[in-house]
Amino acid sequence: MGLVRLSGQGAVAAAALVAWGGAPPAAAGVKALVPGKACERTQVRRLALSDPARPDTLTVRATGPSCQAALVVVTLRNAAGRILWSEQAVLSIVDFDRFPDEPGPEITFEFVIGAVENWVSLEQASDAPPWPGRGPAPGDAPLGPPPPGEVQYDTKLDSAPYERIRAGHGRMLCMPVGPQAGHCIAKDPASGRIVEFFGRGS
Repeated sequence: MGLVRLSGQGAVAAAALVAWGGAPPAAAGVKALVPGKACERTQVRRLALSDPARPDTLTVRATGPSCQAALVVVTLRNAAGRILWSEQAVLSIVDFDRFPDEPGPEITFEFVIGAVENWVSLEQASDAPPWPGRGPAPGDAPLGPPPPGEVQYDTKLDSAPYERIRAGHGRMLCMPVGPQAGHCIAKDPASGRIVEFFGRGS
C-alpha cells in the first residue's frame, strides 16, 4: 500500500470526532431491538488498550427513527467508565454517499446488523505508511485526487509522534468515515493517550 500524501487536512465529512480510543477485542456481546419504525443495533466488545490489566469497553451502536436514517455511534470507555473516544457517522453517507432523505435503495435491518458488526477493524500500527521524509510539511501541498486505484493518506500529527506510534508496535482501531474512506486511532506511547493517527481513502 503506497504512500500518496500525508496532509494536515482530514477528509472526515461523515464523522463527528471527540478524543481518544482503540484496541483489540477480547470478548463480544450483541444486543438488538427488533425494529418497528425505529432501528437499533448494539455491539459491545472488551478491549485491552489504555490499560492491559483493566480492559476498556467499545460500543458500536446504530440508532435512528428508521434504518434509512440511522446513525452509527462508536464509544470507547475505560474500566472506570470514562469516555476515551466517541464519534458518530450517518450510515447512509458512509455506505452509499447519500443523505437519509435522498432517493436510493432501502437500508434494511439486516444491512444495519452487518454494518455494526463490521464497523471497526483492528490492525497493527506498524502497518501504517511511513512519514514521507524531508519535503513539504503536511498540508503544504494541495490535496488532489489520487490516481485510480491508489490509496491516499492524511494525518494531523507531526512526524515525531506519527513515527513514534508506528515504531511502538501497538494496535490501531480503524473505522469508516465515508465511501472508500476511513481513519485509524492509536495510542501514543509518549503521552499514553489515544489519538487520531491517520486517515486513508481512494
